[in-house]
Amino acid sequence: MRTEQSFHTHLRQLIATDELNEALQLLQELLQNSPKLNEALLQSGRLSDISRQLRLGLIDPDQASLTKNQIRAGILELLGEVEAQEKVRPGLREEVERFAAGTTVIQNAEKIYNIEKIDNADFS
Repeated sequence: MRTEQSFHTHLRQLIATDELNEALQLLQELLQNSPKLNEALLQSGRLSDISRQLRLGLIDPDQASLTKNQIRAGILELLGEVEAQEKVRPGLREEVERFAAGTTVIQNAEKIYNIEKIDNADFS
């Protein structure tokens, strides 16, 4: 299970290695029930748009690089706000830890609820 700190560190590492799509996906999952989700979605849309424009040759690579750096800065700022909120709002750390562990719980629940017959259930 990832702790809150390692989750944030992991997000920062994804940003540092230019894996912005994955970082944004994790951030969107983390912010699923938060008003800050719209900010993560906005950054995701900007990244998709700039990638498309670059692929189509509609934008200069230097301008695309500048925009990607702005997106990185926006993601890091949003992550900083989430971390600051965790210091103010008790219990948020546990929510983040549950989220980090939630993938396994969800996968196990899907195994249980998507079975046709209980005799064939796979609980591994």
